[in-house]
Amino acid sequence: MKKNFKVSYVSGVSKVTKNDVSRHEATEPKTCNHLITQSLSYLITSKTAAFSLAEVLITIAIIGIVAAMTIPSLVTKYQERVVVSKLKKAYSVLSQAWQLAVIDYGTPERWDLGGDGNSLCNKDEEGNVNPLCGKGANNAMIILSKYMQIDKMCQANKDKNCAFGHTRLDASISGETTPTNDADDDAYKQDSHTYAYLANGDTIAIYTYSADCSINYGTGKLSQNICFAVYYDINGIQKPNVWGKDYFIFFVGKNGVVPIGIQDTFAGGNSFANRCKNDTEFQDGFGCAGWVIENENLDYLHCDGLSWEEKRSCNHNK
Repeated sequence: MKKNFKVSYVSGVSKVTKNDVSRHEATEPKTCNHLITQSLSYLITSKTAAFSLAEVLITIAIIGIVAAMTIPSLVTKYQERVVVSKLKKAYSVLSQAWQLAVIDYGTPERWDLGGDGNSLCNKDEEGNVNPLCGKGANNAMIILSKYMQIDKMCQANKDKNCAFGHTRLDASISGETTPTNDADDDAYKQDSHTYAYLANGDTIAIYTYSADCSINYGTGKLSQNICFAVYYDINGIQKPNVWGKDYFIFFVGKNGVVPIGIQDTFAGGNSFANRCKNDTEFQDGFGCAGWVIENENLDYLHCDGLSWEEKRSCNHNK
């Protein structure tokens, strides 16, 4: 049942009639859109709802400070993730090439490696370099190149402009830099390395240790006889060209490819503890490849106390 409205006066204030209510509802519908529009209109036109210039500048300054503190860290983490990914791929490519080469040519002691690269390249009393200098490294590169996408190869002792070998400077992660070769024009003749550019822009160099792979390295489960080393630059001639950052080493032996510094191997001079850790006296980056591949980080650049047994990352809670 509908109720009728009556007009009455209370303290000089009149109540609305039924007709007044109907007329108001017809002209001012109470909908959500109406309320939102009215609210936005109020915020735009109201002086009390606006931000002052000082408030805006303070907000922008805070955002800038937060960005300056966080963005470099994020960029560094991303770049290091790229290094991890590239190095793991390089390890896979080398391992697969070794496996295929062994099927076709046998284990590396059958690859005519020639012997210790340095001793073979020493000059005799008349100043001549042994013609076998660099032969083993070149033979190893030729064989591996059959199973890797290599664009260009060159022998350092045959070409003084060979790849990145003669003029390039290598730096350790401790900051020290060392020329790859002596500065004189004749130095390339004593460089026993063979260099190669890969199709993806990476560069590699091979250095031989023994013709019969008789030099033993490591004391753990991956211990084996070393034949030659592969120096792998995951971004080619691009910087930083630093051991332990974009330049890593793999040993190649009768049993396969082993990244230097991996756990349970290289307990001596080439171990992670001696050649990579941030808190060691002799930190040059030579022993970092195994750590990066196994632990998927470059935290040795950022914190001390890392070890295979206890702490494998800077945020390790053990």
